[in-house]
Amino acid sequence: MSFQIRLCRNDTTSYLRDTFKATPLLTPEARVKPLMVVARRNNDVQFRGELRFLLDDPTWSFDLRDEPVSSASLDKTRTLDAGLGLQILQGFLKGLNAGNAPIQASMNGIKSLSLSFQNVRRHFADLNELGLALASRRLNVSHPSLGVFLGEDPYQMLLVSDAIVSSEFSINNESAGEGSLEAGVPALHDYLAKAKTNLKRVVNTKSSITFEGNQLLTFAFSCVRLDVDPATGALQIMEAVTLRGDGTQESQPRIVLDNDLNEPGLLVFDDEPAIVEKN
Repeated sequence: MSFQIRLCRNDTTSYLRDTFKATPLLTPEARVKPLMVVARRNNDVQFRGELRFLLDDPTWSFDLRDEPVSSASLDKTRTLDAGLGLQILQGFLKGLNAGNAPIQASMNGIKSLSLSFQNVRRHFADLNELGLALASRRLNVSHPSLGVFLGEDPYQMLLVSDAIVSSEFSINNESAGEGSLEAGVPALHDYLAKAKTNLKRVVNTKSSITFEGNQLLTFAFSCVRLDVDPATGALQIMEAVTLRGDGTQESQPRIVLDNDLNEPGLLVFDDEPAIVEKN
């Protein structure tokens, strides 16, 4: 299963889904960026690498766009149980190569917390421009990595179109005066002074700890599905059709990887080892 943690319905994942059709990651990753190929079959979701290396011209390039993202839903998430929040935090720290940071000591006495994201940006492909660019390209149908997308019971070929990225996030104590995040900070700073991580700095107050990385990491992403002609390798972006509650249909190119609206999941690619048990 690719979704290893499930949350109650909340404003943050709803915003990402409704605005960008984006799927949140348990562990933020720099490699998840536009024009990366993802394979999906049922609940199996695998990261497959760059599209250009599957094309008839591996030197193909495409200009991406960039814009800031601002939302109160990202400024602070809904309150989480401290145990669940710790699992999510450990996933985020793993993305910063600090997965062994002794963060548990800072959580003593804390019953609930929230997360905040700063310096959030969207890296994305203009889909009209991308569709035009792909119209003149073909997949190299003899490429050995294309086997999973062809033949019987093939995987769907998805292409990352949008990456929601950030270099900075915080945990906030929401325990109504109980506990303090400061307790474990000395051990955390001692660890960071000795370990080789991708953290630039850690800033703390009594009620929050902010982690700033030295690069932007993707914590949510959107996909489009590519239709492939197995004979010629011709590509086109497919339209995803969803049925609204009132019986009408909505057609748009970005697809939703998780259909559970009430308990949205955090994705871990099936080509990586599990981090936590499904909760």
